[in-house]
Amino acid sequence: MLPAGMAISSTTRSSTTRRAASPCKLNPFLELVRRRPDGYHDIDTIMVAVDWVDDVTLTLRNAPALSAAPEIRVRCDWAADTKNLVDDPERRDWSLPQDADNLVHKALAQFHRSLQIHIGCPLKVGYHVCIEKRVPSGAGLGGASSNAATALRLAADAVAAEYSISPVHAAHTARAAAARVGSDVVFFLGQTKPDFGPIQAARCTGRGENVEAVMLTNHVFSGDIRFLIVHPPESVSTADVYRQCEVPQHSISAVEHYAGADAVSGSKGRPLSIDLTIAPTRNRLTAPARQLSRCVDRLLSIGERQGLPISMTGSGSACFAILTDADSISQAERWRTLLPKGCLSTIAGITKTPQSIQLE
Repeated sequence: MLPAGMAISSTTRSSTTRRAASPCKLNPFLELVRRRPDGYHDIDTIMVAVDWVDDVTLTLRNAPALSAAPEIRVRCDWAADTKNLVDDPERRDWSLPQDADNLVHKALAQFHRSLQIHIGCPLKVGYHVCIEKRVPSGAGLGGASSNAATALRLAADAVAAEYSISPVHAAHTARAAAARVGSDVVFFLGQTKPDFGPIQAARCTGRGENVEAVMLTNHVFSGDIRFLIVHPPESVSTADVYRQCEVPQHSISAVEHYAGADAVSGSKGRPLSIDLTIAPTRNRLTAPARQLSRCVDRLLSIGERQGLPISMTGSGSACFAILTDADSISQAERWRTLLPKGCLSTIAGITKTPQSIQLE
């Protein structure tokens, strides 16, 4: 701890910039366990990281003077390869949160406060973040949570390198901040044991903050699994979906669900191993989302009529189908031509979270 009145400044330069991709996620399984006394819900869910990504750039600036709070700027805009969709009159959800309205701002403010408490003195630094968006918000894809996790990881890496702070403590501080600002944020930071390594999938319990790495296998089909992801012309409020949902009398755990399809192997101390091509998808939030959104209901109904097994992810409104071979991918491409106007769709694969950091 430094003497009172002192502050830490960068030991090298006035600013440093880092960049990383920010993947989204899908929930092939989501069950409600109980309604908590605080009004939230305990869940049991499988999250899979998908390579439909935003790009997050963070610049750490050495502040010239101390202030009560760090300067945090968050600029969010659609990526160049997505901007043409903004003009689609059928879509009604293209506004992007800026500065304090963005979850990234809240995450970095929490990270900065915790870090200053640890070092025992003010940290003369500002955070400037630019987000190039492709993943729509209010979709159940975890886009905002992923952006926050990516910004936290970039900030931790930059602070450790530029301000002589322990990389391990900076990483732990980022994870603690993630747990405070959003349950899904923790998943996008990857696994904690044995280290802060990347993961492809995880079983998340509690409010979603308890993350256990899952191994994905594919015993039936050759090649890589792909996903058709479709976002309808409107979003669905997560709070409204959870407010209208019903907790089942007897919940099914992810282990029970996948074991029933002979898709889980492993023993104590080893991660679950899940084959997504065998077990069916399951999402307890689908029914209330369909009641709240005619777009979600219509999208799922079209999939049912076309024989394409499509499911909702998270609390909606995005839906997805698992594609296992060239024929299913071709079917999905044909199905995309039948989508209602205003739908945003892509075919994506499994990736890892978090993504590698690039210095600029």
